Amino acid sequence: MFEDATGDMMKQIELVRKKFKIIDKKVEELGEHTDDLHSSTDKLEAMYTEDIAQRKTWIEEHPQFKKSASNSEEQSQVDLRDIDAIFDELEQRESKSYGAIFLNIANLSMIGVIALTAYTFMNL
Repeated sequence: MFEDATGDMMKQIELVRKKFKIIDKKVEELGEHTDDLHSSTDKLEAMYTEDIAQRKTWIEEHPQFKKSASNSEEQSQVDLRDIDAIFDELEQRESKSYGAIFLNIANLSMIGVIALTAYTFMNL
């Protein structure tokens, strides 16, 4: 009986050793794949930064971009004080005092509904 138990235990230990060898092999393969992934991402990153640099130089040297850049410098000298004055005047017209907001018909009716609801709730 003891020999049978030790024999079974030896089989189980051998099975566990095989499983650990398989796990070790898989982890090693996974490490190789990870290394390949890192090298690929480094290459892609280098290509991406090179592409960005090429596009930047192309845009800076493009004649249409140079033309629009010179136009934007001319446009930055526009005086916007008249437009600001118009918007300031509109804001002053639209600003209302608390009394004007409170005496609005819609607001007064909402206050009446709230008061009626509170009165009904208190008397139940």
